[in-house]
Amino acid sequence: MDTARVDVDGLVTLAGRADPGATIEVLVGETLIGTISVGQDGSFASIFELSSSEEIRVVVLRTDNGDDFVYADQSLVILPSQIVKKALEENLQLPDEVASLEPSGEVMSAGSLQTKGSVESQKVETAKDDEKLTSETKVQPEAVEKPEIDVTEARDHWKKIKKRLGK
Repeated sequence: MDTARVDVDGLVTLAGRADPGATIEVLVGETLIGTISVGQDGSFASIFELSSSEEIRVVVLRTDNGDDFVYADQSLVILPSQIVKKALEENLQLPDEVASLEPSGEVMSAGSLQTKGSVESQKVETAKDDEKLTSETKVQPEAVEKPEIDVTEARDHWKKIKKRLGK
């Protein structure tokens, strides 16, 4: 594997060199997720999407030589922090018409609850709510670009997967 990249939206890019005409199997953990056909010049490239996960995942490449599998020397460890969950706003459905915030001086009643106040105070409350939402869904770019990983934990996880795969 010459190139391995994981974008925050879940797009995974793999590229490299292998035996010309070979078929490479792509596994995430022990699950086969697809195959890559190697070109006659020995190069390959693949782009696929993974969803976010709370677990450390390992992408492994292998080829089938008939009697056994030949595994790539390198694998790709994907940390939970590398792929972010899709933002809440993407799932919201907004009505076609939005209520006006023009001051009317009217008292609105919802059962026994009554609210009265200026547009400015409503804007302040909305801004506070927006700040809470934003701070909960904000991604720190440095955390994605340079994640802190526990190398020992990742290595142990990889050893367990290799053992299960019989490698």
